[in-house]
Amino acid sequence: MAPELELEEEETMEERTPSFAKSSSQTSAYAPQVKADTVISKGMTLTGTLKGKGTVRVEGIVEGEISLDGALTVAVSGTVKGPVAVNVLRVAGNIEGNATVKDHLCLERTGHIQGDIETVSLVIEDGGRLNGRTTMMERPKDHQPPAEPKAPPVPELEFGPNYPGGWDTDDTVESAQPEKAAANGKKNK
Repeated sequence: MAPELELEEEETMEERTPSFAKSSSQTSAYAPQVKADTVISKGMTLTGTLKGKGTVRVEGIVEGEISLDGALTVAVSGTVKGPVAVNVLRVAGNIEGNATVKDHLCLERTGHIQGDIETVSLVIEDGGRLNGRTTMMERPKDHQPPAEPKAPPVPELEFGPNYPGGWDTDDTVESAQPEKAAANGKKNK
């Protein structure tokens, strides 16, 4: 039998469940879910500069600059005190500092940003708080949006007197409705 997960008194199971493991009804529909390469756990404090490639999830506290070629998720319990420069940013916790986001920023309903932001794409869910200026950047010209899947070709539709199951030209709307046709004494073809 697997041991039960003991939670702190104030902690809920939702806070412990990584965003990539939640159902779509529990997470934002606006930003992609990403599994974190690095997690700053609740109760941990990281002081200094965090630079690199990959995905980082902050559940604890980061005091300093974060610069990533990748994604940053600030969980409900997470706080970042310092400037942030990333490709994708999801905020359910707190950021105290300016944020530059090259692709997409999602401020979730529990999220709070105290600082100025620059981004190409911004979603603020109902309840999310942004105290600062917003600058919307243009998407780089060389950026290619994801390709839309192509739908299979639709065959030509054929209707008219030669269409199988179609009406003859002398049929009326009433003959297409057997109940009305019978009531009017007409025979349905």
